Amino acid sequence: MVISVAIFDFDGTLVNTSYPYAQKRAQITLENLRQYGIVKRPAYEALVKFYASPTTSRLSTRGALTELITKFDIDALKDRAAFEEFYIKTKLDFKQAKEHLCRNNKLKAHPFVSEVIAQLQASGYRTPIASNAQRNSLHKAMEHFGLKHFFKKSIYCADDVQNTKPAADMLFKIMVDYKVSPKQCIMIGDTMADVEAAQAASIPVCIFIPKQDPNASEHIAYFKKKGAYVFQDYHQLQSLIFSISVNNARPSAPPPLRHP
Repeated sequence: MVISVAIFDFDGTLVNTSYPYAQKRAQITLENLRQYGIVKRPAYEALVKFYASPTTSRLSTRGALTELITKFDIDALKDRAAFEEFYIKTKLDFKQAKEHLCRNNKLKAHPFVSEVIAQLQASGYRTPIASNAQRNSLHKAMEHFGLKHFFKKSIYCADDVQNTKPAADMLFKIMVDYKVSPKQCIMIGDTMADVEAAQAASIPVCIFIPKQDPNASEHIAYFKKKGAYVFQDYHQLQSLIFSISVNNARPSAPPPLRHP
């Protein structure tokens, strides 16, 4: 079947949040560790790489901080009460930092996103959003980045499902609402949560990795190993979708003949 529905993640996929936000999270983490009197602190560069990695980016804040404590062996935060206090403060700081980045135009839509979505829609593709964000904050962000008019009522988010990505609930809901099969869909994202959700729904997945990502080659290899298609320029996207669609439409090779 021909692909007719291109499902987009938002943060990191359409908007350049991943690396600037990873840098900010690293700064906040170091400052909070210092405030809590923790002498043994990871290097800033190591923290940026940690927060920007495909495995960390799929985690909640609690999950990321839990992984951070294990990875960097921060003994002082292995106590449950100490961790909870650190987590509550850091989660709030992360949220405020992201809002500050957005307000001060430090975050921007990736180059050619508007142009390519317009081209996809003009070519007959439907382009719903599948984001783990809450609807109110997602609407505000989409309006801020000038993308809201592209999606109108085709926004699926945390408010619509019981389980967010990496669960496939959102993708199944989109397929039911759009009356399409997995072979008629493709997921475009930027994290392992997008890969896992798409694969759970039997949908092919394309992962966007910006050219300016300092760990691009490492991330490309990682996602390809996980079975995802990868692109680094939005001008490549429509031809990539077409290529995947053609491959999906090809009949399977017949089984080999058995000789008596």
